[in-house]
Amino acid sequence: MDLRALPKVELHRHLEGSVRYGTFLEIAREAGIDLPRRGLKSRIRVGPRDPRTLRSFLKKFDLFRNLYPSRESVERVAREAVEDAARDGVVHLELRFSAVHFSRRMQCDPVECAGWIIAAAKRVPISVKFIVTLGRHFSAADNAPSLEAALAHRPDVVGIDVAGDEARPITPLVPFLKRARKAGLALTLHAGEARGPDSVREAIALGASRLGHGVRAVRDAALLKEVLRRGIAFELCPTSNVQTGAVRSLATHPLKRLLRAGHRVTLNTDDPAISGIDLTHEFGVARRLGLSAGDLDALTDHAVEAAFLTEGERKSLRRRVASLR
Repeated sequence: MDLRALPKVELHRHLEGSVRYGTFLEIAREAGIDLPRRGLKSRIRVGPRDPRTLRSFLKKFDLFRNLYPSRESVERVAREAVEDAARDGVVHLELRFSAVHFSRRMQCDPVECAGWIIAAAKRVPISVKFIVTLGRHFSAADNAPSLEAALAHRPDVVGIDVAGDEARPITPLVPFLKRARKAGLALTLHAGEARGPDSVREAIALGASRLGHGVRAVRDAALLKEVLRRGIAFELCPTSNVQTGAVRSLATHPLKRLLRAGHRVTLNTDDPAISGIDLTHEFGVARRLGLSAGDLDALTDHAVEAAFLTEGERKSLRRRVASLR
C-alpha cells in the first residue's frame, strides 16, 4: 500500500515546527545567530535520548526564537511548509502559527506579518487555511496582536488555538477566546497533552470543537462519553504524543481505541521538523497499530468533516479526496 499516495487532510501542523533544516541554517546565518558547532541538530530535533516531557519538547524551539530577520525569510518558511505537505499527499492543510513569533525579530506589525505568511503559503496549489496560535507563555498584552491578526485575515484564518506549557493558566486568554468566537472563529485548544482530563474539560467549557491532542481524556470514561456526544474531534499526533510523554509508547497510544469507540479521530504531524517525521510516517504508525486501509480512509474522512470550512468548501474537499482514492 502506497501511503504517500493517499490523499490526506491535516488539521494540526505548526509552522514554527515545520522549518527545513537547511532553511533554518541559512536564515540563522542571515540573522547572525551564533549556532553551536556541535550537536546542532540535536538542539532542534527530538532524539531517542531526550526526556519524554512537553517541556523538553518545547526546548527544541529555543534557537527559533528571534530567528526571522526579513520578510523573505518568513515567506520562505511558509511556502516551503506547504510545499512539503503537498509532497506528502496532503490535499487540505490547516496551518497554525503565532504572528508574534514570526514578527518579533523584525519588530514589524504582527498583522502585516500574518499577511505575508498567508500569501506565501497560498502560492502552493493545495487547499490551505490558517489557525492563529496564542501562547500560554506570552502575556495577554503580548498575545493581543496575534488575535488582531486572526481577525484581520478572515476568511483565510478560520480558527484560534492556545498552545504552550499547559502548566501555565489559560485564564488571561479567555477574553480573547470569547472575542474570537463572537467573531465567528472556531476554537481548537491544546489539552490533554501535558495535563489530565481536567484540561480537556476546560477546553470544552471554553467552546473548543477540536482538541489539540487530547489523549489523556482516555483516563476518564465519563469525559469520553461527553466528547463523543458533542462530536468533538481529536487531533492526534502519535509520534509527538510519545515524544512529549502524553503517552508512554506508540504501542499504548489510544488512536485505535478511540477510533473503534466511534470518536472523530484525525491524524496529524504537530511539528514535523522537530519530530523528524511527515504525515506519511504517521499513517505508517497507524498501520503498525493495527489500523486497516479502511481505517486510514476514515481518519481522513474525519478530518474532512472536522475541518474549519464552509459547507461549500467541505463538499468540494469531499469530492477531491474521493477522486484521488
